Amino acid sequence: MNNVNKLNCYNDPLLFGNKLTINDNINIYGILMKKEDFENNKKGAILKKCPYIYDEDNEIEKIIHKLKDQNYIKIRQLLSDYLKTKRIRKDTFENWLKQRIYPLPLIRVLFQELNKDIVDIIKNKKITDFCNQSKIKLPTNIQEISSDFMAYFVGLHLGDGTLNEERWKITDGDRESRNLIYSWNFLHKIKKKLKKRFYITSSKIYKIKNKNAYSLQINNKWFCRFLKYVYDVEYGEKQNPRVSYLFEKKSRLVLRGLFDTDGSIKYYRINIGTKYKVLYNWIVGILEKEKIEYKKKINDTNKRNTLYCVEIKKESIKPFLNKIGFSHPRKMQEIEKYLLTTSASSKFVGYKKGYSPKIGKEDLEYLCKFIRPIKNAGKIYFLSKFNKLKKAKKKEILENFRLNFNIRKSPDKKGYIYSYRIEKILTKYFIYEKKRKRSEKSIIDSLIKKLDNIWF
Repeated sequence: MNNVNKLNCYNDPLLFGNKLTINDNINIYGILMKKEDFENNKKGAILKKCPYIYDEDNEIEKIIHKLKDQNYIKIRQLLSDYLKTKRIRKDTFENWLKQRIYPLPLIRVLFQELNKDIVDIIKNKKITDFCNQSKIKLPTNIQEISSDFMAYFVGLHLGDGTLNEERWKITDGDRESRNLIYSWNFLHKIKKKLKKRFYITSSKIYKIKNKNAYSLQINNKWFCRFLKYVYDVEYGEKQNPRVSYLFEKKSRLVLRGLFDTDGSIKYYRINIGTKYKVLYNWIVGILEKEKIEYKKKINDTNKRNTLYCVEIKKESIKPFLNKIGFSHPRKMQEIEKYLLTTSASSKFVGYKKGYSPKIGKEDLEYLCKFIRPIKNAGKIYFLSKFNKLKKAKKKEILENFRLNFNIRKSPDKKGYIYSYRIEKILTKYFIYEKKRKRSEKSIIDSLIKKLDNIWF
């Protein structure tokens, strides 16, 4: 073969086109090695910066010895040709054998020479660096990189994660110091899951000085590259965060990760806010697809930092919890608390046969959507949604109220009309039901178990 046509860092097909997969395998080589890595490669400087494969079981060493390559001349020359440098020194090569670590480009040319798929060796090996520190294993197939947890993890990153070329970090906290234990537990769960998935040991959780928050930090260049080039996330400050196409069928889990970071569940309200319009449009698109009703608000008081907010409507909270939910320890506790309570608000469902209205049935039923009796207090309360109606509609409802109950009073500033007579009529003949009833403990336990499964 002509030397010009030999495989090298400038013609290697694995380095071109940002291909995520080749022959149904993840292009780990193209993810970890980039063409720009080979620039300014004076005196083989790339060999101090590139990933190394840790040959824990001596599998690579056995393959090298099978070549029967005296003094390893051929394989050293193949690597030099690939890197466009002088021939790799024998003592350098022997040192790799001694330490059982091999630069990834060496594995590339070795397996090319043997006509084997490089993924066959990478998928079972730990990836390390020149100093043999900060080891990691990377998924090598589509099922692994698009797993349920990785979908959820990308949602976490899009919410509170930050990424640069050397480290990934996520921060979680609470205004109340007593809730910090939940933040620590949350980050510990993430750390434990990532260790299991990637065999990462170079991670730490630490308290942020003068803040009610903890951070989880992972220092691993290859983990950072994997996140960037597999899931298309950005280095540095997020500019235009998007959800990878890998999770088209797992958008609920990505959204759960977002709600666990940028969302909240307090006082029986579920909210989320983001400053990224593309992400906001994606969020509401998923909610609409899942038929979860919501209210939206754009907070643009600060023109430089517009916040796009979404609040789940009360009638959609249970569907939201069943379809999306939370896996954050504190928020899961709030879910249980919510489902164990009965709502204070009620809805009108009808009136008893013994009552004879003075207005039409439809008019009375519409009127009753806006009024409630305050039992044993001699008061009738006009709900806040009454004040949101147009003036003409409010006037019509009030006239029907006066006509039906034979009274000329109007609601005061707080929405009350005082009348023991009308209060007794409403409590005796009119039927109301609580909008939300306490859920069965077995149903709650089943939901909590389902949401907690993301950690196992």
